[in-house]
Amino acid sequence: MSQLGRAELRSRFAEGIDGISSDEAFNRNLMAERLTDIKFVIGSNSHPKERFDVVVHTKGEAVPLQLAMDSEEQSTYWVYYPKYRFFTMNEVGKVRL
Repeated sequence: MSQLGRAELRSRFAEGIDGISSDEAFNRNLMAERLTDIKFVIGSNSHPKERFDVVVHTKGEAVPLQLAMDSEEQSTYWVYYPKYRFFTMNEVGKVRL
């Protein structure tokens, strides 16, 4: 499922991201850049912290995602795509700011 979610997000973000809405503080411009090339990252001994909601705005659509900061690397975020929720496993990759 995560591979399918990553592929869909890459396709939806291919023409660029206009902005990101969220109540959390993070570098939105850098996050937008990184989300266009979201990747699978081999696991480590870390885990995600608490998830928070974001909405990614592209031309003509708003894509809801969830992000969670990595417990070990403060510049790494786990990316979840609620559309592909299968129980609680809907991680589609990680991005590093």
